[in-house]
Amino acid sequence: MSSEVESTELTGSTTANVLTSARKGPESIPSGISRTMLNFLIDSLLLLSAVAMAWVTVMLIVVFPIPTRTEGWKLWGLDYNQWRQVHFGLFMLAALLALEHLVLHWKWVCGVIVTKILKLKNRPDEGIQAVYGVGAFIGTLLFMGALILVAKLMVVIPQTP
Repeated sequence: MSSEVESTELTGSTTANVLTSARKGPESIPSGISRTMLNFLIDSLLLLSAVAMAWVTVMLIVVFPIPTRTEGWKLWGLDYNQWRQVHFGLFMLAALLALEHLVLHWKWVCGVIVTKILKLKNRPDEGIQAVYGVGAFIGTLLFMGALILVAKLMVVIPQTP
């Protein structure tokens, strides 16, 4: 196998980076950035997006009047509905960064669940942990989708005169 690694490293292919990082262990990723720096970058972006989302939330409540009376109101060229879209975009960014944060720490999360909460002696292998993670993610999306569907079906639309 070492001859395979050496020959692919000479070609400069992505496979060489993956194999090289596999030899270095879990602290290295194929892009060349350390795992610690990747965590720092993702956590910093997550913090910034959460702070920005909090600022937009407070601004929508404090600066603008109630939503039914915002017609014509603008802040820096954006009206209330456009600021709501900015807020939703920041929420989606924060959600994606939080998901990536969870993925990067999934082994630790599984370890805590198995050893501290379930009090089991043996942890499942990483493949099973990945299946649990994907299953939990799909289950969460389905649950959220079901709640949105229920809200859509139960919303009361006012009668127009």
